[in-house]
Amino acid sequence: MEFNESTYADEASQKGMEKQWSICEKIMKEVAESAIGMQGPPQRNDWFDDECTAATSLKNKAYKNVSQEEYKVGERRISKKEV
Repeated sequence: MEFNESTYADEASQKGMEKQWSICEKIMKEVAESAIGMQGPPQRNDWFDDECTAATSLKNKAYKNVSQEEYKVGERRISKKEV
């Protein structure tokens, strides 16, 4: 890549645009915060209750057991091939 006056002008233009965007972004955030205030992330769904948590836990345990069994079967197949 050649560097010439045009390259430096492009870089200066890019930095100028970044600075303008930074100022604009800061102003928008300040105005939004003063208008509606700072808001945290939305709360989790009300429908996901203890029953859902228990069902998810059972599903995860079942998946883990199946995965471990598949691993053991694969190990047995490999050990039989080696003999």
